[in-house]
Amino acid sequence: MFGSGAKTIGLTLDPSGARLVKLKKKKSWEIERVNVLPLPPGLFEEDRIADYTETRSLLTDWVRAEKLQGQSVTLTFPTSHVIVRRLRIQSTSDRDLAGLVALEVETTLHLPFEDPVHDYIKLGTEAESTNVLIFAASRQLIQSYTDMVEGAGLRVSGIELSATALARAIRELQDEKFEETMLINLDASALEIYMFHGGYPVFLKTIALYGQSDADGALTESQLSEVTAEIARMLNFYQFSIHEGNARITEALIVGSNQGRNQLHAELQQSQPEVSVRAFSFDTYATQHTYSADDNRVAVGLALWHQDKNRINLMPRVDRDARLYPLILAASLAVWVLAAATVSYYYFDSKSDLRAGEKTIAQLNDQVALLQSGLEAKNSQQTGQTNPLKVIEDVRGHRRDAIAVLAELERKLPSGGRLQSVSYSSLGQIGLTVQLPDYDSASRYLFDLKRMSFAASAQLQSVAQSPAGEGPAVLVSKTAIYSLDMKKPEGGEGDDGTADAAQ
Repeated sequence: MFGSGAKTIGLTLDPSGARLVKLKKKKSWEIERVNVLPLPPGLFEEDRIADYTETRSLLTDWVRAEKLQGQSVTLTFPTSHVIVRRLRIQSTSDRDLAGLVALEVETTLHLPFEDPVHDYIKLGTEAESTNVLIFAASRQLIQSYTDMVEGAGLRVSGIELSATALARAIRELQDEKFEETMLINLDASALEIYMFHGGYPVFLKTIALYGQSDADGALTESQLSEVTAEIARMLNFYQFSIHEGNARITEALIVGSNQGRNQLHAELQQSQPEVSVRAFSFDTYATQHTYSADDNRVAVGLALWHQDKNRINLMPRVDRDARLYPLILAASLAVWVLAAATVSYYYFDSKSDLRAGEKTIAQLNDQVALLQSGLEAKNSQQTGQTNPLKVIEDVRGHRRDAIAVLAELERKLPSGGRLQSVSYSSLGQIGLTVQLPDYDSASRYLFDLKRMSFAASAQLQSVAQSPAGEGPAVLVSKTAIYSLDMKKPEGGEGDDGTADAAQ
């Protein structure tokens, strides 16, 4: 059985089934145990689980039968649903890097899904910037996978890519740098191509294999022709589009079933003579011949996830934080005495913020009243067009509830943040200046602003270091400026902030 507390367990889920691998280390890592659950056809569509209910039911029965309840696993995520981007961040501060990356993902990175979860690898620094490689995926899709696996009785400690898992398993056996390397992963239903540069995957591609393969995993002639043509296109794309002719793939590693791997190896040697092509086997991990390391190669790499200092983790951060809660609580108790010393300061500071908030509410109400008076005066001049009493009722019905708006703005503030100023225009736009503790908080507040009940849209205009002396220096160090477009009240509103009934 898998011992409790073991940290070397990998789990894969794909159309061929669920594969769970545990490793042990003597002189080197080797497979200690493999569990495989074949899955019936129809559970996967478009490289993702389509029937979560049935898959969870099958996994639950399997976990119970194999006595795997409570085991902590690292899970792989479908390659075709992961986006990879290389970005330059205008900062060399490690302290600010995570928050700035989160801002880029939220504001400038154009992704085919909303609410992304991401992780990144720091590639290096230049004079005033840092190059990072960002991996992003749909939070909803990843959460669905996590909930299903944990609902079956397992615990998910991390989520990563097949590309990085395979590279890790290969590196453990040989000194492979993955400088300009194409790694080809061949399965029965798909072929995945990973382009590595400087040790990390910079481009991922999944090719569905239509038609029947032989029982030993051999490719048909049509499949082989399709695959080699696509590989040739990707080699050109890597050289001329990604690196503008300044770099090219020099090495190709092929992993997968013996027959298909050997076929592709021979074909690429002939069609790509300038590339060093090698077939790679993971049999070294299988000292007991009852297990096939090649069939379980991705799970082997996942089982080594905890050994990798530069590992990727696409698990939603809220879940990671929940798992760290006991440690955070212990640390909080250790600093409780220091925190108590600041209570008096924040008591008086909060009273000051309350007075400022009351002043802001009064200013907003004055602006609304002024707009209302102007509108009523305008309508009083339009004789015979509209009933004046009806216009006044319509205007009052469309008034903004300034108190409710301000309350929601303050309620969503991250811990340690405070509203510095609020402005409102007759066009239904709100301007906010907010003091926040870090860039991550600025990104999180933008995320919340977009989802407020009165907001049609929200943008982050700027974020910068707060001038010295503004706010409590320990907690507040960034000043962010946001703009919001408010939703039109029911019944419609004109561009000048007046109700349609007054036209």
